[in-house]
Amino acid sequence: MTGGTRVLAEERRTKILQAVDENGSATVVDLSNLMHVSLMTIRRDINKLATDGLVVKAHGGVLSLRQSTATEPRYDVKARVNVEEKKRIGAFAAELVAHGDTVLLDAGSTTYQIAVNLIHKQNLTVVTNDLLIASELGSCKDIVTLLVGGTIRHGMFSTVGQYCEETLRQISVDKVFLGADAVHHKKGVMNCNPHEVLAKRLMLEAAQERILVVDHLKFQKIGLSFVCGIDALDMIITDNGVDATVVSDFADCGVSVKMC
Repeated sequence: MTGGTRVLAEERRTKILQAVDENGSATVVDLSNLMHVSLMTIRRDINKLATDGLVVKAHGGVLSLRQSTATEPRYDVKARVNVEEKKRIGAFAAELVAHGDTVLLDAGSTTYQIAVNLIHKQNLTVVTNDLLIASELGSCKDIVTLLVGGTIRHGMFSTVGQYCEETLRQISVDKVFLGADAVHHKKGVMNCNPHEVLAKRLMLEAAQERILVVDHLKFQKIGLSFVCGIDALDMIITDNGVDATVVSDFADCGVSVKMC
């Protein structure tokens, strides 16, 4: 396989993964029509995605791992889904950060996009449990970056556990930007991995302003572990792919939803 062909295949599989995640499932025929490629090509793509543990093969199609409340895709998979939406969310959220602020960035591919947009801010202190965020900001002379220690989650580039939690108990920040695997107007904010839950709750307790940043795929979904109720949030920032009725549901709960 040549380099150009490999890139095309990877881009196509990323689009397949996004389509399956949005709908929960897809048929081989539908994916073939969507991607304008043969059924045989789609079947090869599905086989590769299934082998990588990213989807579940089903008769005549494929199922999303998001159908399971306890399944969490690897970071590299998350980072390839809704990239443009996450970039817009990151840019919008960064505008809420003032020079001199102390902010806490939860680990994740969406909060990473916030970090990318903070590099020109002055006199910031950024606390994070995300190794990639810390690396991104580490060379910025006007930003003090505090990397929260702990046990590194394999393939996720984040820290959890006792050392992480003890650090979070001892800090206070102006704003926290929290990520999540699922958010529901009745069920609240949820995560697939229960080991992250206490750290996320401590992040919320540490902040004066609590902001959830999630793309539209996370709405009205259910996750294994409860993090907090909607009333614990001051704001939700998302992309414009969220249905208007969903926004209204959250507004009725007293939470402002900003779309970008």
